[in-house]
Amino acid sequence: MSNNQNEEQAAIAFIESTLGESINCDNIQRTLRSGVILCSARPLPFLQMENIHNFLNASKELGVKPNNLFQTSDLYEGTDMNKVE
Repeated sequence: MSNNQNEEQAAIAFIESTLGESINCDNIQRTLRSGVILCSARPLPFLQMENIHNFLNASKELGVKPNNLFQTSDLYEGTDMNKVE
């Protein structure tokens, strides 16, 4: 097995252990190109907070009053889920 194949197998093993499930490895490029598996393997807090922030901005644009919205940290950190509900 070549060095590249060893590295590919190590990467696949890491992703599978992180996800806790097997992934289709017939063609690693096709399997990973959408980015869905990669995002599942390592959800980045910054991106999660950015998604919440984008939701809040869209809500404002649709006419929801700011005092009826929660703060990003209320949901992300779970500090005030009453505001989120």
